[in-house]
Amino acid sequence: MPTTAEAISIVDDRPSPLARVVRKRGGRVVLLTELYPPAVGGSAVLFHGIYSRLHDADVTIVTPPATSRWGVIDPRGLAGHLRLAAQLRRQLPRRQGFVHCARALPEGVAAMMAQSLGGPGYVCWAHGEDLASALTSRELTWLTKMVYRRSTAALANSRNTAGMLTALGVPETKIHIVHPAVDADRFHPRVDGSAVRRRYAADASDVLLLSVGRLQRRKGHDVAIQAVAALRSRCPNVRYVIAGD
Repeated sequence: MPTTAEAISIVDDRPSPLARVVRKRGGRVVLLTELYPPAVGGSAVLFHGIYSRLHDADVTIVTPPATSRWGVIDPRGLAGHLRLAAQLRRQLPRRQGFVHCARALPEGVAAMMAQSLGGPGYVCWAHGEDLASALTSRELTWLTKMVYRRSTAALANSRNTAGMLTALGVPETKIHIVHPAVDADRFHPRVDGSAVRRRYAADASDVLLLSVGRLQRRKGHDVAIQAVAALRSRCPNVRYVIAGD
């Protein structure tokens, strides 16, 4: 598994879209995300791990207030997107950098509007859950398709998410997979895990596996449990711990 720093340049068999955008646009990047530390969440950790390590880039983090008004039919939702689009135009003129959107909705809508009004281009992340949520509404499905259609690149966090983007009509040539990485400075074999092993009654010879995530069906904990059960015939000392709520 790559370290967080390696994830910037090792994404798939093509050059990293992150590195390419930074080189082409003079190193100016605006990350537009509702979630960024000290906010808690997997995407917040992911974005901090990557964008805090883009040392050759001039990175600005823009964290608009969280909103549930993702669409444009609602006048208040449309007004919110337009205000943010105007801010992006002021912050990053055309051809001077790129906006990196945490999701298509709501961040990508404002970036798309800014680009249409003469602002910068943008790339857009996809995580899976966000796409599934968009598919619950015809308006949001249409908006999501428009955002990715007009983006320079779509950054998927897994092959499964890339498949969801393809199903939405996003060209495969536009999709780049950026696997979530591990902070190797914090998580490494030299960490003393004896206290954790004692807590879960695992001997030093036991193989202790850990999953961290919400207890939702889409997370696939049930598949992991089945896989561990299948491993028991070859590795009887494997133990599996799930952390989540």
